[in-house]
Amino acid sequence: MVINNLVVCRSPKAASAIIRNVAFAIQQKETFSTGLKESSESNTVATFRQNETEIHRLLYSPNVRRVIVVRHPVSRILSAFVYFRGFPGGITMNLSFEEFVFKFVAKYYDENCSEWGTALSLDDVAQHFFPAQHCRCDIPCGVNYEVHRIEETADLVRDLYGMAGATMFGSYAGQTSTARVHEREYNASVFLTPKMITFLNSLTLREQKYFGYAPWEP
Repeated sequence: MVINNLVVCRSPKAASAIIRNVAFAIQQKETFSTGLKESSESNTVATFRQNETEIHRLLYSPNVRRVIVVRHPVSRILSAFVYFRGFPGGITMNLSFEEFVFKFVAKYYDENCSEWGTALSLDDVAQHFFPAQHCRCDIPCGVNYEVHRIEETADLVRDLYGMAGATMFGSYAGQTSTARVHEREYNASVFLTPKMITFLNSLTLREQKYFGYAPWEP
């Protein structure tokens, strides 16, 4: 996502809708809202894929700030499972979390950023689980990003406005710290049993280390 002279790498279930809505509000000069907005093709890096000079500037120029907003991999996988469980007939329908992890996540999660694994980011559903966050946004090609862990960010909306050098205005300016778009209430401990924590920590260890996360603990 390109916001002024800021490039933000976003992953589904890691505040991606918030990032998209901030970009939309800045681009359209509107008041920020958690209400879903149609993403504009003019503020995504993919827009510039046919312009080699501009894509190189966005990804490698020292004059462009590049950040990646991430979430603990274990938490992200669980959040995506809970999110899709709310859709009748969805991918997680009628499956326990343990069944889903061993049937799908264990099969398709690829820490080595293979071409087939990375291609899953193009699937409307699979992109919420795969690929690993360190396999996105040309990171395997050597593009470097400042890491922003959402668990340690008190007010992502205000932070994004600041990084983009944009002015926030309107009635939402005073209440951004509680911003959520796709919110599902659930008790993580119900799903993350000791068995699942051990397995998922092992599966996502490389991703955790890349972004400075400690293994998930109850």
